[in-house]
This record gives sequence, structure tokens and C-alpha cells, in this order.
Amino acid sequence: MRHLERENPASPDFQSGVSQPLKDRADTSQDVARLLSEYVLIRRAALSWYYFVLVGCTLGGLAIGWLAASSFRQPRAVSSPANAASGERVLLSGKIRFIDAGGMGHPDTGAVVIALPARQFPDSPVPIEGLRPWDRDSAQRQRNLETLAENGGAWTTVDEAGEFSLVLPMQGDYWVLVISKNLARPKSVTEQPNRGIAELDLSQLSRYFERPGDLIGPQEYYWSRQRVEVSGGRIHHVFDGSSWSDLDKIR
Repeated sequence: MRHLERENPASPDFQSGVSQPLKDRADTSQDVARLLSEYVLIRRAALSWYYFVLVGCTLGGLAIGWLAASSFRQPRAVSSPANAASGERVLLSGKIRFIDAGGMGHPDTGAVVIALPARQFPDSPVPIEGLRPWDRDSAQRQRNLETLAENGGAWTTVDEAGEFSLVLPMQGDYWVLVISKNLARPKSVTEQPNRGIAELDLSQLSRYFERPGDLIGPQEYYWSRQRVEVSGGRIHHVFDGSSWSDLDKIR
């Protein structure tokens, strides 16, 4: 018959086999307690709600800030009828005639009328092909007319009654160039430097056109600054060739 031996409290097995597990469990409990005291446990569902609340508060703060800033903005100027009218299209019209060597007056049919804004200049001078009284209609003319329009200008010809009309983008000051179709300047004038064009006229024309001397050529021309109001503008001009001793008339 076998007898169970009593464990010796002084033996290493007794000390390690009984007391050590109890100590580990105590240490683990203390670690858990310390972690619980330092951190807050939150359920995932609650964390999602906290996220939405944070986003909502942020957006709400931005909205309140935007509204507050808007309240301090300067009010926009209300457009008055006068301001609105300044952007309306306006009409420049008139009559162009010429007097021949015999003193007879005629409509200057086919003469060219070009209007350009006095305070606006193209980035580069406009080509002249297709814009002269003797030029035929062409694709080049259409391109150059589009360039004129982009720079606030307009081009037309005088009809058989000697009348013309131009629609301009807005009221204001315009330079108006009229080139006669039926009356040329005398050779004694066109043989001078710059084809007899006045230096001031040539300087101003050069800001708008390429080769203004070739644009006008030998023809009579009229270059003036005109004010066009909302109610419109009118030009009546007569080229007088009766005083030229060696008149050149294009037939």
C-alpha cells in the first residue's frame, strides 16, 4: 500500500508550484486596474456618433463664420438706368457725298466708313486687306472685320443714296475714318511723303491699322473724333474736289 507523501513547504517545487500562480494573477489584476484608470473604454457605436457630432460642429462653425463675414461685406452698387444704358448698342449713321470738278454733288456710293473706340486700342494693328473701298469681299475681309469687332470697332460702306449706318457696342467717343470711293486726291498731294497724309492723322491711324498709308491710298479721306450718345450719332460729310486743279476721279 502506497502512502502519499506530504509536500515539504521548504522544497522549491512547493514554493514554485503553489505560490507563483497566485502572484501572477494578482499582478495581472493590478495591471488591468491601472489600464482602466488611465483609459476610457467607448463602444464603437458611440464612437461613430461622436464622429458625426464632430463633423457637424465643424461644418456649423464654418457656416456661422461665412454668414458673419457676409454681414460685413460692402453692399454692391445697384445698377442705375444710366449705367445700364452705357452698355447698350448705339447707332452711328449719316450721309457721305462728294463734289466733282464741275461743282456737282453726288452720293459717294461705295465709300468706306470705319469707327473705332477712342480709348481702346488693339494689341496689334488690324490688317487692312478687305477694308479699302476698292477691295472685294473675301475670307480675309471677314477675318479682319471680326478683329475690328473684337476691338469695339465696326465697318460698313455707303449705299447708293449716300447713306450709311453702323451699330457700335456702346456709347462713347469714337474715331471715325471715311475713305472716299469716287474722289481721289491730286497727284501733287499723294506724291508727298506718307502719300500726303497729315503726320498727326498717320500717327493716330497707326495705332489701329497696319500700313495706314496703303489703307487710304490716293483717295480723299476724313478722320475725326465723334461722340456717340445713347440716342445715336450723325455724320454728314462732303468731299469737295472742285478746288483741286488736277482732280483724279475714279470711275
